[in-house]
Amino acid sequence: MSASSTSLKNLSLDRLRNFAEVVRKGGIAAATAGDRSRQALISRQIAELSSHFEVELSRRSGRGIAFTPAGEQLALLVTELERGLEELRGTVKAAPLAYSIAASSSALHWLLLPKLKAISAALPAVKWTLHHEGTTAIGDKVVMGEVDFGLCIGTPSPATLKRRLLGNVEYSIFVPASLSAETDVATVLRACPLALPIGGTLRESLNAWAKKQSSTLNVRLEVDSYMQAADTVIRGTHAAVLPSLAASGMMKDVRSIPLPPTVAQRRKLWLVWTDRLLRTRSAASGVRDALVSSLAL
Repeated sequence: MSASSTSLKNLSLDRLRNFAEVVRKGGIAAATAGDRSRQALISRQIAELSSHFEVELSRRSGRGIAFTPAGEQLALLVTELERGLEELRGTVKAAPLAYSIAASSSALHWLLLPKLKAISAALPAVKWTLHHEGTTAIGDKVVMGEVDFGLCIGTPSPATLKRRLLGNVEYSIFVPASLSAETDVATVLRACPLALPIGGTLRESLNAWAKKQSSTLNVRLEVDSYMQAADTVIRGTHAAVLPSLAASGMMKDVRSIPLPPTVAQRRKLWLVWTDRLLRTRSAASGVRDALVSSLAL
């Protein structure tokens, strides 16, 4: 028996999976739903894992525990192992392969879901899990292995992510026919009741443009998501500046007027993943390529 196999002989998958679940949930109490006997078991298992690897995996932090870089790395490796085993099981038994993708609600609603039929046709053996996440959280979840792929608008972060450019996201003003038949951007922004983001890059760009033009924006509603603004357009109460992707969810009586770059800068749309995903899951590169082909703008 080799030295490496001897060192793994007493390392149980149950201990590893329990530890990964504790890291994912952020603590023993959350992972055990308050079951004190199970809490004691898992505490002992974590101590056994630390002894086995001869490295500290966690430490006390207030009333809970915090995880060391070694602990976080171990949890990530276990998560990848679980997914790899699940993929092998699915391949052998012809069961669906499970993959997940995180994106903003607008990218999910206006890009991914309308393309889901094409994606499913290209990847008939895949079962998808979709996660709505804020832009800054998407890359972190991909890096941590919590999701397999991410759709990022703007520069992906962290820089270690692998990425493929899907195209440019442009912006348009969407105007219900009941509000105006005007096609001039400046006139629409000045005259129509607008639903605009409370803050953010887009709102800053619109405010700067209006100031430069010595004009005003007729803001009647401030929202914290594009989906809320789009809903007011569909209901016919407001016009809204939205990603041009929103056209897939609009009614026929809503006009879309593209905004020139001087008003709102286009942003790049990326598909992101990790090298680790491709190494640990044999089908992942094919899934990535199918996503790129189906989602390209």
